[in-house]
Amino acid sequence: VILIDEYDSPILELLCQPTQADAVRSLLREIYGVLKEEAQYIYFTMITGVTKFCQTSLFSALNHLQDITFTAEGAYLVGYTQEELEANFAEHIDAMAARRGEDPVVERELLRQWYNGYRFSSVKKTPLTLYNPLSIMTVLKDMEIKNIWFNTGQPAFFDKFLKNNFKLIDDLQLPHIESINDMLASLDIHFLTTETPLTDQ
Repeated sequence: VILIDEYDSPILELLCQPTQADAVRSLLREIYGVLKEEAQYIYFTMITGVTKFCQTSLFSALNHLQDITFTAEGAYLVGYTQEELEANFAEHIDAMAARRGEDPVVERELLRQWYNGYRFSSVKKTPLTLYNPLSIMTVLKDMEIKNIWFNTGQPAFFDKFLKNNFKLIDDLQLPHIESINDMLASLDIHFLTTETPLTDQ
């Protein structure tokens, strides 16, 4: 079993240096080519990252990959449902409510408002929204409801890219950003727009 997290990190570090990024991409393509050659010994491979680069450019050697980013099957993999939160963390939520002098029911509603908002499928039978596990772990450890993602969840490449491709927010044509699936499917380091990184937030 092979698990690869943040597969895109080496490329994102060089996002504003396309020539070097291409060299890294070629090296990664060779590595993934080895995985394909040894497929008979591999039961399962899971690859995750912040961005989604074109399969033809990076994963051309792994042409049997199945993208589950926005599928009903993969919707449950990367977060807690409301039911899972209640079943597994009720004691911790009650302890936090007591420490903060808050009613447990109100505390659950605050958690929902602050941290339940991730969605990875449009299929109605899947949960509407999920809790990010790191958010819940951090909040229950610190026993404080706060914004934890500005410093911990903002990809460095996003800041770097915007500094090199500054565009006023009024010029972004925000309705266009709604076509997230199409934009992610065609992501390439040579054809990034200012809107593209926004789709990953």
